[in-house]
This record gives sequence, structure tokens and C-alpha cells, in this order.
Amino acid sequence: MASLGAGQQPAWAELAEPDVLRGLLGALELKLDGTRAAADTIRLRRTTLGNALEYAVETKALGENPLSEVRVKKHRAKLHQVDRRSVVNPVQARQRSEIGAEWTDSRTRSEQRSLKHREDSRADAVLA
Repeated sequence: MASLGAGQQPAWAELAEPDVLRGLLGALELKLDGTRAAADTIRLRRTTLGNALEYAVETKALGENPLSEVRVKKHRAKLHQVDRRSVVNPVQARQRSEIGAEWTDSRTRSEQRSLKHREDSRADAVLA
């Protein structure tokens, strides 16, 4: 398919061969610089190819959609270990949640009552 020039019709019969279709699907996963494209980009490209093949079936250029018969393994994302230095520790998380509680306006009424109750009890403790 890459060898097609401007104005040439695609050879739909070539796409009916599983090896050719697998090569095309592999090419859909790559960016121009040869690195792997994002998952959403691959999904959109594959959807577009599927739509083009369905159109070829509608116009009788293909007897059936060859994409439905070709199985391709899903790419597994590599899991990377998280650097512990970049993760918030429990003390920092508590401090940040206390700071966030003072500044957020998205509380429910019960949360507002609960915070008011805590503030009142803190004030009573200071006065005592």
C-alpha cells in the first residue's frame, strides 16, 4: 500500500491476503519517526481502515471484510516501577488534604457541618 502513488487505485485484492493486511496493521501502529503511536491514535487508524474496507465491500471491490478474519495480538504496555521519591508519603498526603479542605468549595452539606463541628471543637480546646 505504501508503494501507491498519487491517483492510483488501491489493489483491494492484495488486502484480502492475511500477510499483507498484517503488515498494514503493523504500519498503522508506527509514527513517521518509527516509534510506536499512542493507543488512541492506533485505535482511530484501525477504525478508519475498517471503515474503508467496509466501503470496499459495499462497492463490491471486496467480497468480504478481511479485517474481521485477521487476529492481531494486543500490545502490552510495559509496567515501570514508580520512583518512591516522586510519590507523596502519608504525612505529606495528610497535610495536603488539610490544606485542600480549607480552600475547596465543593463540599456537601454534611461535610460542611462536620468541618464546622471540628472547627468549633478546636476553638473550645484552645479556650479551655
